[in-house]
Amino acid sequence: MDATRSEDSHGYEDEPREYFSPLPEHLAPLYYDLCSSADTSDVCYFYDQLRFNGCRHVLELGCGTGRISSHLVAKELTVVGVDICRPMLAHPRHRPSTVVAMDMRALGFTRSFEAAIIGCNTLNLLVTKEQIGLCLSQVYKILTGPALLLLQLFVPDRLLLHNPETGFFQASVHDMGDGGKLVKEVIRTYRPAQPDLLYTERYKLRYTKAPEQNINYHQQQTLAAFSPQTWFNLLADAGFTILSRHGGRAATPFFEGNCTTLYIAARAAPPKKNTTTGKRHETDA
Repeated sequence: MDATRSEDSHGYEDEPREYFSPLPEHLAPLYYDLCSSADTSDVCYFYDQLRFNGCRHVLELGCGTGRISSHLVAKELTVVGVDICRPMLAHPRHRPSTVVAMDMRALGFTRSFEAAIIGCNTLNLLVTKEQIGLCLSQVYKILTGPALLLLQLFVPDRLLLHNPETGFFQASVHDMGDGGKLVKEVIRTYRPAQPDLLYTERYKLRYTKAPEQNINYHQQQTLAAFSPQTWFNLLADAGFTILSRHGGRAATPFFEGNCTTLYIAARAAPPKKNTTTGKRHETDA
């Protein structure tokens, strides 16, 4: 079995070592949905912004299992979801909406959406400024009318900034519905040299009455860990004007360093006019 041993120091070095196998691709949608489906506060934020700006035709990039899209469809919005991960798109939650397997850096759409949503720190997963800029330039090209872009981004808070290369641990327990429990452990490590965040997820499946079914899985992701100003600059370079920024899902003011969530509402600015030729051209990404 391709397994790794947990070597993280959390004060339990004398306990027996645990072994973790890579999280199978077919289980990732199930575990993701189980651990995130109860939280709809971000959906409320997105819906309020869409309603305020008069947007009904929405593109969600990195839609995953459709947690956000399904709620918006239930509110009678038209939503198309795109994701590069086909197992995520096969999740039953997607049935009432339209989904497309597509890389968000190469969108095959015309200018036909009033709004685009990139939630759940998905844009951070592109890691580099170049790839993020490429994605934003693609989004700029498909927006029309209100031309609204809604983002949920990870930004490092003071705790991470003041403790680089230190793993911070969180855990939660979820009911599997078949008598088992899923323990999700998260270790976040801020690395300033990149800068990025090493995000380790560990899943421990536990059955009290059938311990032979117990198993451990893990996966790692790398997220861009840029400052808020860097994100503002990336948006401006792609042709977006920031309308509002918030530090929480209840539309609270954003104060740099106070939290790790940055919500941004931005609008695609009209293409600049070329005063030399009289022709219009799109803002450079």
